[in-house]
Amino acid sequence: KLVAEARRLPDGGIAAAVLPTLVAPSHELSNVHDEFNGLVTQSGFADRQFFLGRGAGAFPTASAVLSDLSALTYGYRYEYKKIQQNAHLSLAPDAAEVDVLVTFTDEANAPDEADFTVVHEQFRSAQRGSYLTGTIGLGQLARAAWLRQPGVCVVRLAQPLRAAVAQAAVASGLMRSMPTASKSSGPATSPKAWASNSTSLLRASRPSTSSAGLLSANPSFCALASASP
Repeated sequence: KLVAEARRLPDGGIAAAVLPTLVAPSHELSNVHDEFNGLVTQSGFADRQFFLGRGAGAFPTASAVLSDLSALTYGYRYEYKKIQQNAHLSLAPDAAEVDVLVTFTDEANAPDEADFTVVHEQFRSAQRGSYLTGTIGLGQLARAAWLRQPGVCVVRLAQPLRAAVAQAAVASGLMRSMPTASKSSGPATSPKAWASNSTSLLRASRPSTSSAGLLSANPSFCALASASP
């Protein structure tokens, strides 16, 4: 699914990303197909909620346009009070990290392992293709030159966006030791045991091109998502 997520970090910054994401068959978003969009919210008071609706189509689009035209006839204006309440917030891509699967066909376009906080697993084959799974900072991922090379594909793994380990330690006042990067052909080591606020919302499964969205939050998190490829 193409999932957009924004999350408020412990230090007050906002982490946001739009990436193709592996979603488990048991997750709400796995059943979002065709012109539908899905939205998952979770907060300290409202708990977890799921919204499903059409994001396209003749009748839904016509209804929305007609509603706006009707509102214009009597001067109706929408309110966005919470925008002013959160005016002090800003995006902090260098303070957040994400787990990704990177596939590539040409060794010359292989991702730079130095860009990753942790490399969990990798496989190289000139005949069968190559892949790498690891944890990388959002800012580092956006700046990576290899991301824009032909034959390179990046898919987000199940774990939600979270504060980078160093920032999470500073925010909590505790220094945690980072696990040693491992390179093996065995199962990937999950970072959720040491990353702050990394409760898993998704589990890996096959990707889909259907439209979907993810909105996840707790008292310190805030997110918005809806998109179709």
